[in-house]
Amino acid sequence: MINDIRLHLIATDMDGTFLAPPASEEVTAHLSDYSISTARGLAAAGIVFSIATGRPAPALQPHVDALGLELPCICFNGAAILRMAPGVPSTLLWQSALPSHVLPAIIEFAETEQLCISYALFDRSVAFCSGALHPELLQQYMRLEGIEQQVLESKAELLALSPPLKIVLLTRSPDDVAIRARAHLGDFVDVVSAEMHIEFLRPGVNKGSALAWLCENEGVPLDSALTFGDGLNDIEMLRVSGLGVAMSNAKPAVKDAANITSAYGNEMEGWLESVNDYAMKVVCCLGLMDSLPSPALKHDLLSVVW
Repeated sequence: MINDIRLHLIATDMDGTFLAPPASEEVTAHLSDYSISTARGLAAAGIVFSIATGRPAPALQPHVDALGLELPCICFNGAAILRMAPGVPSTLLWQSALPSHVLPAIIEFAETEQLCISYALFDRSVAFCSGALHPELLQQYMRLEGIEQQVLESKAELLALSPPLKIVLLTRSPDDVAIRARAHLGDFVDVVSAEMHIEFLRPGVNKGSALAWLCENEGVPLDSALTFGDGLNDIEMLRVSGLGVAMSNAKPAVKDAANITSAYGNEMEGWLESVNDYAMKVVCCLGLMDSLPSPALKHDLLSVVW
């Protein structure tokens, strides 16, 4: 029997999903006016709109300012959840930093691989670069994230800091380096491969576990959440939500993890088209209702209009 639980929450990845791609290497990805107005419309309709990103919180603030919304944000690939709003300090809801005892092993691996190290702390990011190519890679990474990093003089300065929410190693071969990192560090950390880097997180920390915590905190059934993503760090979130939608530009493993793959990518208002299709039209009109795992979603996707 279909109950009266409504679609309560939409969580979206940023890079490759919600953000339109940059026009050149000199500029960063951005939010389109149409995506901003859609997010505001969802919030006005009483749906919790949430961002789930690998980016640190300081890099997310300009986008929150552009949205003009107060919203819960999953940052650092699930290592922290904050309530953010335009022009005011963020409120920390939950966090899970890397355990201190694994930090020397991660740094040792970085030195063996001759990789630039970035520490993502709650309020800032710092880096240690020892190789000739490291400054160039760090500049590319800072453009990707949208924030500057303080460059430290030694690894001793890194180890003197509080444990970070995540550690990032910059590399031109992230998938290969991630395989070696998992073999070297075993189950002591989770390793995620991304665009031009790999990330180390506390075991069990990811966007999916963060979404589950957020839904419980908001009083929202997890199976009435709708999620969008394109990267390997989105897989757990797409799997645990009521309906996980992979963008057309997603990696094959992400499409396999999602319930549905969108016909649209993040270019040309692809996120907006995906929201419209999968929250209103495609699921209802193309005979996909029986494929949905949640009666709550079946009910709401037939009824919600914004």
